[in-house]
Amino acid sequence: MVMNKMMENVKIIHKILGNASKSIPKISVIIPSYNYSKFVGDCIKSILKQSWKSLEIILVDDGSTDDTHIIVKNIIESSLNLFKDHIDFLYVYQENKGYPSAHNTGLKISSGEYVLIIDADDYLWEEFAIEKLYYNLVINDGVMAFGKYIKVWENGKTEILKYSNTKKILSSKEAVENLVLRDFIPIGGALIKGDIAREIGFDERIPFLQDYPFKIKIASRGKVIFLDEIILAYRQHNLSVSSCKMRIYSDTLKAIDLLIKEKHINISSRIYKKSLSRLYYKLGQEYELKKNLRQAFYNYTNSLILYPFNYKTWILLIGLFLGGILKIIRMFKRSLSYV
Repeated sequence: MVMNKMMENVKIIHKILGNASKSIPKISVIIPSYNYSKFVGDCIKSILKQSWKSLEIILVDDGSTDDTHIIVKNIIESSLNLFKDHIDFLYVYQENKGYPSAHNTGLKISSGEYVLIIDADDYLWEEFAIEKLYYNLVINDGVMAFGKYIKVWENGKTEILKYSNTKKILSSKEAVENLVLRDFIPIGGALIKGDIAREIGFDERIPFLQDYPFKIKIASRGKVIFLDEIILAYRQHNLSVSSCKMRIYSDTLKAIDLLIKEKHINISSRIYKKSLSRLYYKLGQEYELKKNLRQAFYNYTNSLILYPFNYKTWILLIGLFLGGILKIIRMFKRSLSYV
């Protein structure tokens, strides 16, 4: 009933069925998009050139008001002969409901044995990305495989994200605990078992950070595989959700509490407190940058109450305290000069 309600006002605008190979598993690539006509072309083209010969591309347009439809139509018409033999393509339009809903719409329609989700403003780095993820996932009997990503700025600057102390094969427990402590898995370009992804779905109560609880729930089902190669190009721009740090940290706190309350995960008290301490520390930094020293002090204090061994928080709290004293001294000196 919930799924049927979710699919109201969803229209399949383009549906092209190719002759995908029956000898290899179908992989569904889901692309949620909202007003990303500037980037969506590069995203689709990076998938069309993949070496994997049994793909289902589902682009879910979440009520875009730009030229997304025109861009997609032109790509289909110009590239049809290149992919019609091994790729099914669906362009789906729905009223604007937010990214969690767009992800769920794509999952509901998908039919692949495996699912790969990628935002419309990102793209796969090279043509063997999906193939490499698949073989690493299957050989190691995992539920999710991911690789490195490279940040790409609009001015052409790039930066490869370095993963520290990431094992190539993480047990379910290791993956969940590491995700709770630090979100180290980019959902874009991660390959996931399709039946598990469709069963779990995205939590629409956390619209801004919908992929975080999704990844943790996936990791709770089995091994997570890390591929030490660049898989995804992750764009950095003003429209990017990741640019709103304060809301990310606040929603992460909310997501962790919901996961524990609803018994999706079972973690130790130490891991829980250490995770929350880090988030309060990050929030304190953001408030300090905004010159809201009262909130900065509040969050730094909460961080230390939860995990007193966080030396970074101590440094910032002491700096905040000393800065306040210096400010008082300066004000006192100014008052003396007027006497």
